[in-house]
Amino acid sequence: MQNQKRVLIENVLPQLDNDVFFIKRIVVQKVTITTDVISDGHYVMEIAAFLF
Repeated sequence: MQNQKRVLIENVLPQLDNDVFFIKRIVVQKVTITTDVISDGHYVMEIAAFLF
């Protein structure tokens, strides 16, 4: 397990029915996404969301 870095991503919002369904939005509507991200050590992380 040396030099392994683990990342845990949980509590991603928005979600519908406990992540069973995708959220729906129109093209010009803004969406705020929040999440909890935890990793090993004291690293500075940058998180990006790719929307399609």
